[in-house]
Amino acid sequence: AVNGPPLGPDRFAAPGRAYSFNGVNQYINIDVAESKLNFSSNDSFALSAWVTVNNDNDRKPVIDTSRYSLEIGADEKPRFYVMNSGTVGSEIKAPTALSAGAWHHLVGVHENSGGTQTLKLYVDGVLVGSAPAGTIYTTWYIDARIGSSYHMGGLYHSGKIDDARIYNRTLSAAEVAN
Repeated sequence: AVNGPPLGPDRFAAPGRAYSFNGVNQYINIDVAESKLNFSSNDSFALSAWVTVNNDNDRKPVIDTSRYSLEIGADEKPRFYVMNSGTVGSEIKAPTALSAGAWHHLVGVHENSGGTQTLKLYVDGVLVGSAPAGTIYTTWYIDARIGSSYHMGGLYHSGKIDDARIYNRTLSAAEVAN
């Protein structure tokens, strides 16, 4: 359910295709059965979105649940993390900040390969970091949103979000680059 953000031009300048978030109170609830997004440490999954940011020195959720999140930090650097025991447990942060107003493709991947869990973060098709992933905290409900954080009230995206996706599998580097 869309709660406030109007549609505007997307990254191809096509009108009415990307949501524009004001950073104050707008978000999109992802209204699906929680079991479909109820990923655990044993699952591979990926979060992907095209974003712009308004540099305002505030955190900006892109795709957020109580267990895992793709966001832009207050320092304007993208980050992908999973929650462990109610706190951020495993995290990757991009080394450089996003430029305001420009479109950027962000992809966070949680990969389970033979019992080894790894987090990966891509910015504009380039792998900017990877790290071991800890156990994903599975006690909380999902409460999935685009442009806001349900479990950390008061965090809202300031900028545009287009083509936000949650995959129930890993994405390869070739898939991310395309």
